[in-house]
Amino acid sequence: MYSRIRTTMTVAAVLVAAACGQDGRAPASPEVEAVFDSTQYLVSARGGTSLASNVLVLPTGSRRTLTPSSRITRSTGVTWSSTNSRVVQVSSDGTISAVGEGFVFISVRSRSSFEFWPVFGLDAQRARLLVTPDSATLTVGARVPVEVAMESRSGIGVDASAAVLVSSNPAVAAVSADRSLQAVAPGDAEVRATLYDVSRSVAVRVGAVARDPEVPAVAALAISPNTATVNTGASLQFSATASWTGGGSGLPALEYSATGGTINSSTGLWTA
Repeated sequence: MYSRIRTTMTVAAVLVAAACGQDGRAPASPEVEAVFDSTQYLVSARGGTSLASNVLVLPTGSRRTLTPSSRITRSTGVTWSSTNSRVVQVSSDGTISAVGEGFVFISVRSRSSFEFWPVFGLDAQRARLLVTPDSATLTVGARVPVEVAMESRSGIGVDASAAVLVSSNPAVAAVSADRSLQAVAPGDAEVRATLYDVSRSVAVRVGAVARDPEVPAVAALAISPNTATVNTGASLQFSATASWTGGGSGLPALEYSATGGTINSSTGLWTA
């Protein structure tokens, strides 16, 4: 179906200038074979075959009117034709409608010109829409590209650059103009890709940025007793307790000192 499409049609008008006799009259229109080769409109991509960018994709059930050049529109006796009307039909005004899936050529000819369009009839409801990544778990501030691809029922890759991406919750996960997904705030969202009325959704979960572990530190020290009356030569034992931040506990290394009397710097025993 996609290797080569051959059809025979009258294109004598293109040859009129060269075929005119001495009396200036054109001879009877000869019939020449016009060979349409669909292989030149298929390209290798991602290990498969895809449509070239200049192929018109027409989903089944949809219509589009083709506009030929002024050389055609100014002429009379214009004739439109399809190489396979079971796939894409064309009316006398150039309106084409897809009724099946396949590759066809739509042509238009007048007495002086001949033009054609490569058209792919797409059974969109049986096509596969592929979104990468197919799910995402991100932290706030992260950004990942979103790639969309479409594969027809017959296995031909279809250009998906026109796919529309929409986030169900832009306050959590937003889609930017360059088709990247931006994690905005913690929460859940769904990103939906749509092309030719075919949709595929991606679940997105955004978490808060993990903080670095807090380093334990002493917030305050308390000395007990905090006041005392002691006779000369008597001793008093001082002790300390610590308050921590960052999950610390116990006592750090301490060194006691006093402005009067003597004190053991390690144990805190003071003598007046």
